[in-house]
Amino acid sequence: MGIDGISIGSNDLTQLLLGVDRDSAMLAQEFDERNEAVMEALRILVRGALRRGVTVSICGQAPSDFPELTRKLVEWGITSISINPDVIDSTRELIAAVDKAGRLAPGRSGDPLTPTPLAIAPGHSSGARAAGPGHLHAGEP
Repeated sequence: MGIDGISIGSNDLTQLLLGVDRDSAMLAQEFDERNEAVMEALRILVRGALRRGVTVSICGQAPSDFPELTRKLVEWGITSISINPDVIDSTRELIAAVDKAGRLAPGRSGDPLTPTPLAIAPGHSSGARAAGPGHLHAGEP
């Protein structure tokens, strides 16, 4: 028995690391998933899971709102990303650009317009993760 995969909640991770309630009017401006500490934690989680042969996914609002964060996740080797439906096309384009630049994580290759290990799951405006058949592989319509 073991772990098949991990799912990172970007909102929860950010709140934990920064000690900031994103719903607090007083502190909302401090809530930023692109904070250096959050980005380093994401890198450690993604790379650590992959080293152990464990899939890793992310849900939350960050991948939909910040393409630069999504780019880093793809470069690090994230297995699955949950995003809002309105950014599916732009996220696929971003993955293609990372691949074209030769910056996909080791073990990841091929045309991102054909099915690859990276899954894109349409989420909801809250960033909630769509599971199961809602997952789209990078090349699926």
